[in-house]
Amino acid sequence: HKQEDVQSLQEGMECAADHIRAGFMGGMKDVVARPKTAFNDGGVASLPKGCCQGLLSCLFKPLDGIVRALSSCMRGVSAAAVGRCRRRGRKKRRKSNSNLNSADGDAGSSSPVSAQGSDKKVATENSGNTRLSSTEDAASQQQQQQQQQQQAT
Repeated sequence: HKQEDVQSLQEGMECAADHIRAGFMGGMKDVVARPKTAFNDGGVASLPKGCCQGLLSCLFKPLDGIVRALSSCMRGVSAAAVGRCRRRGRKKRRKSNSNLNSADGDAGSSSPVSAQGSDKKVATENSGNTRLSSTEDAASQQQQQQQQQQQAT
């Protein structure tokens, strides 16, 4: 697998399993293949060289597979975290929009003060900002409290 291929946690784990399998299989294959090719190329004199290459390959190919597997796992975790953060960000925005809409309905739209407060919220939403600034939010809450007090009296 290439780095670009890992787009989810599952793909990262699958890629990691492939790297581990390839590392161990390649290392085990080289234990036999390297001495054999050395013997075929140079005879008995090159056999120790081929055995050393095979043993080193048997050691380092699985280590390389493990390191690549860890890298793939981390790319998968990263992809999952990025996707999760993006989804959470969208949910927060939707919740804040629904909270704004429910706050408008709870305040009672018959009084002019609440209509002004909802106009501020709509203007803020239309400008692309989904959150109210803290001062606007506090002012809106004060207006709602005043309206409730006036209705109670």
